[in-house]
Amino acid sequence: MKSDVVYRASPAALSDVRGIGIVQAEASDEVGYDDGIVVTNTLVMDVGSARVEEAVDRSASLLQRRGWVIVGKKHPWMVAMESARRRAHLTLSSFTADRLARHQGILEALAIKSATTESAVIIEVNVYPGEQ
Repeated sequence: MKSDVVYRASPAALSDVRGIGIVQAEASDEVGYDDGIVVTNTLVMDVGSARVEEAVDRSASLLQRRGWVIVGKKHPWMVAMESARRRAHLTLSSFTADRLARHQGILEALAIKSATTESAVIIEVNVYPGEQ
């Protein structure tokens, strides 16, 4: 029988992320895993960058000040980070509507707000099963 374990980022981890800028829209999704459900919180944020090219680096820098560590950067537009203190992981990526294809609600919210996304960053936060 499948357990009802839910793996989700702590309120403190999400507070770290929300604290680096202005949340323009957010959503969460749940994916079944071996022993439960993994919840990923997806946020679109304005971190005060002048250009999209700067948004990911600025976000990473702001999160590093909050104790997050860069664990991977394969491309300039995407960075992976983790926080041992918060027991959470995240990815930062420069904004493109394609990256939010599974989050139509976020795209609709951005359109309703007429949010400026030229320098926005997409942040996906979760925990890995067994690390909660």
